[in-house]
Amino acid sequence: IEPCPEKARECLRRSAELGDVDGQYNYNYALIQEGDTRASKRMLTVAAASGSSEQGCLLAQHALGLHYLCAEQDMGSNHRAMYWFELAASGGHHKSNFYMAYLLADCAEKRYELHGCPCYAGDDSLTRAIFLAREATQKCKDAGEVLNFKESSILEDLETKVGSYCAYCYRTGKKLMGCGRCKTAFYCSKDCQLMHRKIGHKLVCKK
Repeated sequence: IEPCPEKARECLRRSAELGDVDGQYNYNYALIQEGDTRASKRMLTVAAASGSSEQGCLLAQHALGLHYLCAEQDMGSNHRAMYWFELAASGGHHKSNFYMAYLLADCAEKRYELHGCPCYAGDDSLTRAIFLAREATQKCKDAGEVLNFKESSILEDLETKVGSYCAYCYRTGKKLMGCGRCKTAFYCSKDCQLMHRKIGHKLVCKK
């Protein structure tokens, strides 16, 4: 049987118009190939907002998160990206957790830069981001899912950041000791570790 892209596209279009969520998600790619990114985004939004248990709904939610993260750079794009990633993750899309972790850390970094702080190694958001990325790594491994370069580097980058600075005084350039429970915060001394726990780390720390 000879392939016929035109007929395939027409079948997807009809499927999408009839409300088939998987058809809507796949028709989005046909629209992208035609260069109609606005129509593609609308089709993804329809599929993602359907609340369906079909795989296409989860995939559309994750794809919309990626769209707002990468394609749109206005003030609210990261918040919209987080919204769709959270929906996809709650439905079982493991890779969405990687991007939620990335957005949490990115938000913390920008917040600290705004106030002129040299680093944000001890911020609770970074701890939560590492937990999310670790969980996603394990779930993807268990499910046999292959990670792309971006996804595989998120956890490594986060752990490098927390391991480079004291979480309390931001000292760097010396050997740091990690929190024995969570390994998401590192310290130059016991005093710094105790102070960091007092100001809130003990509330987010877990094995």
